[in-house]
Order: sequence, then C-alpha cells, then structure tokens
Amino acid sequence: MNVVIKKAINTHVTISKNKFKYTFFKPKKDLKGSKHLSCKTGGFVFLLISSDNKKKQFKKFISNVISSKGKVLKSNLSNLDGIFQVFVHDKKNKKTEVFSDALGIGAFYYLKKDTSFVFFENFYKIEKLEQELTIAPLGLFSQLTFGYRVNPFPELYKELKKVKAAIKYTIKGNEIVEDKFTFLESKPNLNKAIKAFAKESNKFKNVTVGITAGRDCLTILSTLKDKNNIELCNFGSKDAADVKQGKIISKKLNLPFKNFDNVSEVNFLNFANSISNISGGLSTLSYVDMVSFASNIPDNSNYLMGEAGACVRLLLDHNLSNKEQFDEYLTPDIFVNKVINDKHKKLFSTQRSELLGLLEDTYCKDENSAISINFYRQARMPGNFGNRHKILNVYADKTSPFLAYNFMKHSYGLEKSNFIDDNLHHQIILKSNNSLEKYFKSPLEKTDITVQDWNHRFTTYIGAIYIKIIEENFDVLNEFLDKEATIELCKEQVKNPGRGIYFLHRLISLLLFLSNFKNKASNVN
Repeated sequence: MNVVIKKAINTHVTISKNKFKYTFFKPKKDLKGSKHLSCKTGGFVFLLISSDNKKKQFKKFISNVISSKGKVLKSNLSNLDGIFQVFVHDKKNKKTEVFSDALGIGAFYYLKKDTSFVFFENFYKIEKLEQELTIAPLGLFSQLTFGYRVNPFPELYKELKKVKAAIKYTIKGNEIVEDKFTFLESKPNLNKAIKAFAKESNKFKNVTVGITAGRDCLTILSTLKDKNNIELCNFGSKDAADVKQGKIISKKLNLPFKNFDNVSEVNFLNFANSISNISGGLSTLSYVDMVSFASNIPDNSNYLMGEAGACVRLLLDHNLSNKEQFDEYLTPDIFVNKVINDKHKKLFSTQRSELLGLLEDTYCKDENSAISINFYRQARMPGNFGNRHKILNVYADKTSPFLAYNFMKHSYGLEKSNFIDDNLHHQIILKSNNSLEKYFKSPLEKTDITVQDWNHRFTTYIGAIYIKIIEENFDVLNEFLDKEATIELCKEQVKNPGRGIYFLHRLISLLLFLSNFKNKASNVN
C-alpha cells in the first residue's frame, strides 16, 4: 500500500460517469501548504485532506474499507481525527463516496458542471473552473449578520453547495445522492476525554503552540511531554496582556519564546488579498496577523491550536434569554441597515426581525437542548472555523486536540457543570500539569492595550485603505449595498473606532474577492 503525502494549497476533484481526476495545487512562495494524502490500489483511489491524521491512520482507514469490499463504515471514519475531507473512488463500480469530518469544518464546496461534479477545497484559482458566481440575497444576509452561513440560509454563491457534516455523498453516473451518516458517538466519560486530549496533543513530534493568556492554548500546553520539540510563539503588541502572559509562561516552563509583530501597513493589503482570494471573500480580514504568524511556522512543525476549545463550553451567558444572548453575539443591525441599499432593506429588516424564531427552530429542538451549544457546534464550527481553516491550511499544518474524535466522543455529552467557566479545561490542566493552574485562575488583567490594536491601526491607515478599495471596486456589490453609506461607515469608524471595524473587515474581504475574481475570470483563456 503506497500512501503518498504531499504539501498542497488547494485541491480540485472532478467526478463524472467515467472519470475521477484530482489535482493538488503545489505550494507557492510563502504559501507553504499542508498535508494532502492519496493512495491508489488495484480497485480504489483514496484521498484524505487533513493535517490532523498520521499516515498510519489513513492506512488503517484504507485497509478497513478494502476489507469491507469498498463499503465505508461509520467505525472507519471514527478512526480519523480532527478536520478532514475524504474521497473513496471505487473503480470497478464507477462510484465515489465523499465524507467530511464530524462537524463539517474541513468540508469542500462543489458544483455541477455539464455532466461532472467538481469539488474544491478553497477558492484559490477558482477562475480555472470557468464558473460564474452570483450572490444569493439571503446568503448575503447571513454573511453580513453572522460572518458565515447559518441554517436555514443558503450559501452566499447560488451556484455552489457545500459538503455537510454527518452526510454521505454518493456520486454515480450523473447523480449525487445524500444519505444521513452520523458517525460521532456520544459516550460521556471525563477521564477518557482527558486521556484522548493529551494523546492528540502529543501525536506529532514537532509542534508550535500559540501561547497567550487564553485558556484553550494553556490547556494544550499543560499536556505536552517532550519539551525539546515545542516552540512557543504569539503575535501582537508586546504590551498586551495576552502577549506578556505567553512570555511569562514560557519562562516558567524554561522554553524559548518568540513574538511576531502584527502585519505592517506595507504588507496589510498583500495578506488581505490572500485571505479574500483563498476564502472566496468569506473570511474576515481580522485574520491578517494570525495568517502572518502561521506563515512563520516551520515546515516540519504542526501548529497546535486552541481551535474549537469553546465547543466544549457554553458560548453565551445562560443567565440571559435566547434573545439577549444573540443580541450580544450578532453583528449589530445598525451596521447592516446602514450599508444595505433601498432595494433590499425591507428583505433584510424582515429577516432580522424573524431571526430569533428561525434560530430557535433550527438549533433548539427540545427544552433540554442548549441553543448556544448547538449553535456553536452546528453553525459556528463549520462556518466561522471552517472559513478560517481554509486559510490557515494554505500556510501550515495544524491540529486541534479539541477536535480529536475520542475527545469529542467522551466530552460532548458530559453534564453542563463541566463546561461552565471552562471547568473541563481546568480538569485537564490539574491532571496534566497543575503548576499552570495559577495562570488559568489568575491570568494577567487585560488593559486598554489589545493584541491587534485595531482601533489605532484602523484610525491611522486601515480605514484609508478600505475607503480606497470601496471607491475603486464597489461596482461588484452595487446590486445590494449603498456605496456612499459604506464609505460613511468607514469614516465614522476612523473617527470613533469600535465594533463596526469587525463588520468592515468582513465586508471588505467580500469586496476584494469579487473584484479580483471578476478581473481574473475575464482573463481566463
């Protein structure tokens, strides 16, 4: 069995009646890529796009599928960890099955093109598919309100669909069939959850940990055993509490520490374009500093992220009503109402007024089901984290112990008391390295100096960059937004910076992508 591992920055898979073709896009310049695994046997072709899984896990998956005569069992997928996308092509029966990870974070997009189905990992080189992209109004409502797609709203682009969690996709001939395929079991056991977490943290030999005052990364750090292969890093203002805390903890553990500067004015637009082009305009430009940080991770190291740590805690304050919770979380409607044009203002206003009822119907099926936990795991994880994953995967291999299959299996059904005030994190630290407990209980007090210093940066140069982008490229969003009102919002945030900056980070990402895509598509031969 010959498993081939390549670093790649994107994948295109074309499936039709008589064809299964895949392309791994090679790393380029500072885009180092992440692990993509493939294997061709006498009767099958297997693809695994994941940096959470080792070669031996993929081999075990392949052996089990072959021994089951090509049938993928739920138990086969439970042997894979973290974020992934799997393709199993049966040559003899001319059939392909497609699966994503349990939460759908690594899910590919796909479209029907003539008699073929084309799956793609991210939007890098999307123009090669020679496919128009048109915006769905309700998809735009979701993007502007949440920052990602949330059920029951459609994808932002009408022509595209996205692989869903817990669904098996079968492509045979010119048809694609979806079948429910839930493979994440729930067997609550605190001790087993802690063991599974520690095992995942130590899976890879060389790791990079972004160390801050955050409880997610502190929990990961507490479980690491081989100090010789650990790099501790963070990014941002050296006077921010998070950065200072990282340095203090590193000194306590006698580990080397690096701090990387935030992206400068000179490089901001380069990283902004990269984020928007890779994510299809779906990821916020607030990730510029994290992406720059990821680009500095050594090729042979896995970025151990606290990603998904909040999926085991309560997202919102349960002393509040559902309405109060989501009013705190959602983008304030004042920003959306300001930029949306008269043609769509009524539609957006109606959707906002009905939003809580839609969310309760979708994510709160019964009285014992906490809407915040369901929303986080079923919407924010595949949406927000899925968008970020697609960007970071282009720069580095990354792993989240919070997404190890056995950790989710043994933790997700635990009593709520384990999640309040990050009690599960606390238990992991106590059992792994209790000397770090004091940083969990009493982190440095935050000050007005923030890690990314958005208010100052927006006032001094980012606001001006965004206004110029709006002035030069707004024709791609004229159908939905008001140009002068969007410029006015930018000027307001330059003068009095606040939460509107984060709204603009998302809006400008979309604007950049659509403008760049329009120019590239027109130049495709």
